[in-house]
Amino acid sequence: MIIKRYFSDNVFDSIKADFGFLIDRILQSGFEYDLQIRDNYFNLYYKGNSLGKISFSSKTGLYNIRIHHKFIDQRIKERFKPQEDTYLTFMLPKEQLHPLFSQSNLTSMSQKVKTVNFQEEVIFEQMIMTDNK
Repeated sequence: MIIKRYFSDNVFDSIKADFGFLIDRILQSGFEYDLQIRDNYFNLYYKGNSLGKISFSSKTGLYNIRIHHKFIDQRIKERFKPQEDTYLTFMLPKEQLHPLFSQSNLTSMSQKVKTVNFQEEVIFEQMIMTDNK
């Protein structure tokens, strides 16, 4: 299985369990959101634009979530207190994943992606890919 190349079985099982709510949101969005598995991390995309990079540390049991500061509003910063730089780094236990990626926060981030990185050709490409799945 291709997943084993990127994650060990126990880490992948944890990620599936911890992000089940997000998979449901992706399906409900008509694939406006997407997850792409990489080497020991995955990216969350909105209409083809990278929204964040997510990795799991089995040593700490925390998720490392990096999101560009332009996509995060002050309310989210105040609640989750990320390390600040060009990319905000959220170190969160699984219990805080759902609140960070709540519908209202995803909507807020998505609106910011649209204003910063909106590209008509990326949307067209995503529509073609979605239609061919």
